[in-house]
Amino acid sequence: LEGVAEAGWSETRVIAGETQGAASMAASLESGELVTLTAVASIAKSLGALRVSSAVFERCRELGPDRVTSFVASDEAALRACFRLASEHRLLV
Repeated sequence: LEGVAEAGWSETRVIAGETQGAASMAASLESGELVTLTAVASIAKSLGALRVSSAVFERCRELGPDRVTSFVASDEAALRACFRLASEHRLLV
């Protein structure tokens, strides 16, 4: 979010992507308060957070759903997307 602001992209929409089993931001935005997961139950264990930072969560709430949207995908869909990105664009994530 800071990088978007520093670049002057004030109208840019941000999609917060997470995988099922690691969707602490999605759960927090849905409930309107910080949610702590009991565990990261996703293949993306190194990317998951049991709880998002309060500063990022509050900034997402300030920006609102028109600017920050949560997106949750299955592990399978995330892996397919990574393979497709690598295959079609020669980029690894």
